[in-house]
Amino acid sequence: MLIDQLTELDPAVQNVLPPGTQLISIKNHGHSLWSFTFKVETIGPGCKPANYFLKYCLGFRGKLMVEGEFEGTKAIYAVSPDFCPRPIAAGKLSDPRFEDTYFYICEFVEMTGETPPFDSWTFCSKVVNLHKNGKSPTGMYGFHITTCNGWVPQLNNWEESWTTFFRKGFIHVFDMDRANCLHPRPDGMDDHLDVFLNVVIPRLLLPLETGGNNIQPSLVHGDLWFGNTATTAEGPIIFDGAVFYAHSEYELGNWRPSWNINAHFRDCEVHFPKSQPEEEFDDRNRLYSMRFNLHASILFPDKPQHRQRVAEDMAYLVNKYGKEKVNYP
Repeated sequence: MLIDQLTELDPAVQNVLPPGTQLISIKNHGHSLWSFTFKVETIGPGCKPANYFLKYCLGFRGKLMVEGEFEGTKAIYAVSPDFCPRPIAAGKLSDPRFEDTYFYICEFVEMTGETPPFDSWTFCSKVVNLHKNGKSPTGMYGFHITTCNGWVPQLNNWEESWTTFFRKGFIHVFDMDRANCLHPRPDGMDDHLDVFLNVVIPRLLLPLETGGNNIQPSLVHGDLWFGNTATTAEGPIIFDGAVFYAHSEYELGNWRPSWNINAHFRDCEVHFPKSQPEEEFDDRNRLYSMRFNLHASILFPDKPQHRQRVAEDMAYLVNKYGKEKVNYP
């Protein structure tokens, strides 16, 4: 595609850089399934080299992606400026050849190629710091703009109750997955849904915020797996977030699969004890992991194993909690 061969900056991108910035080169950099990514080398004011990471995304879906990434990264950077690249801007290209193309640009950070498992303690302390100090400006769960997991838009409408927020968000991605399904759905998955939504979810999440227990909305990266982490000379960083304010344990739902970064569980627990009731942590983690598997199922509809995991976890939780009485409005 033409956009993959650009050798000059669009005026809309040039305008968000410091005045007097001179372009040296634009080179393809990294790999993304949903966007075109570049390293931009420039000479900035005072003849100082300045490098940037530039991402182009297409269409309305691309608009949601770059706007959400910019606002989400801004929120992370405000709390932990040493834990993510400095965001600069997001916007729409002005070149008429790219009528429906959007950009995100941030500071370029040199990565060593290693991922945070090589420094698990530091990585987990930074994650926990983000959760502890990233406080919701409204005191509620959600975010002020749509953010995306991959290209999947998340339902971020503000809610006072984590139970309500998570349940609505789960319905949102479940319905998207059903509409996007390319294979027969696993047996019982749709049949279990009513009990799962109206009994299992409130049974596992209401105890976090009732009966003397209390949780607070925490800023989460929202898609924290090894592909969205890296190590620099200064330490681990994170990027490509699906950011919103959530129960902090939600972050760990994406760490459950054996191929991911679940080895960090223990280090995170040292910094940030499990929520009460502690004995239900693993079942909450299973519940949160289901949403991440739904995201993966939507993004990769030709791989039915993600949906199969959701079906298996749903059957497990319905069997364990489905017959309990729950007073949920």
